Amino acid sequence: MSLSANDQLAVVNEFKSSYSKEEFDFIVSLFPTSKLSEEIRSNEKKFRKYLKGFRPDKLPLKRFQEIYYTSIFIENNLALALHLNSLLKDYILKMDRIISRRIESAKSLREKIQNNDIDSFIKLVDILVNNNYEKVEHIIVYFKFFNITLTREQIQYVDNELQYLVQRKVLRIEIENETIERYEQEIKELKSSFKCELKERDMKIKELVEKIEHKKKEYDDILYAKSFQVDAMELEYKRQMEDMINEKKKFTNIISELESKITKMEVQNKSDKRKISELTLLVNQKEEEFLPLVESKWNASNSALFEKKVGIQNTVDSLVRDKEMLRLEIEQLILQKNELEQIIESLQMKGGTLFSDFKDLLYKIGVQSVEAVPSNKSVYYLSGNQMDADEETVERLDFIEDLSDNLSISGVQNFYAKDFARYLYAIIVCGMSPLFIGFNGRKIAIALSQLLGGATPDVISLPPGYVDSNELIHLVKSSSNRVILIENVIDNVSELVYLPLLKQNNDRLILFSMESSEPITLLPSSILNYLVPIDVDSIIQYVKKPGELVRTNVVESVFKKSFEESSVAVNLKTLKKFNSVYRLPLSTRIKWAEIMSVIDSLESPQALYNMLVFSLSMLCSRTGRTTELNQYVEQQGFNTETYKILCSHIEENYSE
Repeated sequence: MSLSANDQLAVVNEFKSSYSKEEFDFIVSLFPTSKLSEEIRSNEKKFRKYLKGFRPDKLPLKRFQEIYYTSIFIENNLALALHLNSLLKDYILKMDRIISRRIESAKSLREKIQNNDIDSFIKLVDILVNNNYEKVEHIIVYFKFFNITLTREQIQYVDNELQYLVQRKVLRIEIENETIERYEQEIKELKSSFKCELKERDMKIKELVEKIEHKKKEYDDILYAKSFQVDAMELEYKRQMEDMINEKKKFTNIISELESKITKMEVQNKSDKRKISELTLLVNQKEEEFLPLVESKWNASNSALFEKKVGIQNTVDSLVRDKEMLRLEIEQLILQKNELEQIIESLQMKGGTLFSDFKDLLYKIGVQSVEAVPSNKSVYYLSGNQMDADEETVERLDFIEDLSDNLSISGVQNFYAKDFARYLYAIIVCGMSPLFIGFNGRKIAIALSQLLGGATPDVISLPPGYVDSNELIHLVKSSSNRVILIENVIDNVSELVYLPLLKQNNDRLILFSMESSEPITLLPSSILNYLVPIDVDSIIQYVKKPGELVRTNVVESVFKKSFEESSVAVNLKTLKKFNSVYRLPLSTRIKWAEIMSVIDSLESPQALYNMLVFSLSMLCSRTGRTTELNQYVEQQGFNTETYKILCSHIEENYSE
């Protein structure tokens, strides 16, 4: 249960009124630096003046004593006082357990001491000395924890006996060290006595080695004979591989031809639909035009009217026949499409996943044959809230630092926030759009938008089957916001609708999001040339009280592309090796290698780590390649800490 404001202030006053500086420094010295640095690490900016380039957990004890004393006694820092108070409570519980094991219940023992039981006091002082209470002031501090005032007799005992107890402790430690040295000397003598026996065993080992060498020679002869058989099998294998490669090229050419035919069929299908619509409209217009004229002149020119009626009927019949012919042609195209799907399924049995993207294309063509939802009645558009920016950002490192803070506030785990900020920055610099996957995608979009223009993003949500690409482009261009988030477009509509928007160069940052990663396998691989999928939910944690986001206005020069070409070449080789786990097209590898090179230019060694954590692990999981991914990670030579974090991330989020 959290303390009220008055109770928190009482903790600070308790420290200030109960302990002198020397006593307070002793209290701080009771705890390891790893515990003392926890609160400082979580609010590192506030303690920057004390750190002076050091990591919080690398500071000396005296520096911690200075930080805690100044922050609590002078600055009334509630957070640090509460943290120290929590550490002190845990420490007292630990000491109570030690006392209870050695003597009796700690609470009962303290009651006896308050009743001036000198024997109980002597036993407790002996335990305290063995736990680093080596001065009279230290003993008094311990009893201050429980508001116990020592009697004159107790203080006199400590004054007279403490030095003896400390010396006895030191002597005991020296005796233990001498015992260890004597034990090591005896071990050394035993080793010497066994030298002769070891020598005899070495002779036997030598004989065994000679026998092994003889056997090895026999096996080498057998192996030499077998090697000829292996060479012959290897030649046969190479020949079969060449045949398979040639067959694969043949199938690739067939697929290209089929794709070209399908494109032509789609164009013809749209043209035929347009003709039917125009002819139907013409028939309706003619009918409305001639009906009044026929009624007024029916009696005067019945025969002429009859001839005109027959002519119109013939025209209508002709149009109906044309419509029926077009319907038959459409049915024929559908039959051809089904035959192509069967051919592709047959080829897929031989080529694995080579044709999965093409099969998905056929599926999407079939969906588009359905009449589209009227876009002007179903597009959801939410304008962003414009706010004043706190400041202007002109340095890319400042932008990354602020973005890291916003991501942490939005729920991104702290040890992912800085790397995630660099990753998003590199994607924007390379002119690509992030695709946030998961429930928390809008949170990340808001955190990014607040930095770029001090406003929440405009949100566009398209209905299933939406087809009006021009309207989507118009919505983006007419927006006055710098950041636009398009939700659920990936799994609701065809990529042909939003691809023209991705190909246009505009001055806005277009973000995409989708709730689940399941539809990602339906996308053609070419979309990865424009979008970088990011698994947001795998790096999110619960934030009880999110703080206020940083709002800035970032100048365009912050996103100027700058990296070494040699870095791109190195990263391109790294991604090529990853093809054995998840196949990325060459064009995608080039774009993603540039992203990694931007991260390299930030003096961060984490480019491949970022790709694996935020994007590639999710893609491998959706295609059932997690086992291969684990093997690949093991071979990359990451340092121990990074390797553990990466393995833990994959195990927690993508284990099969």
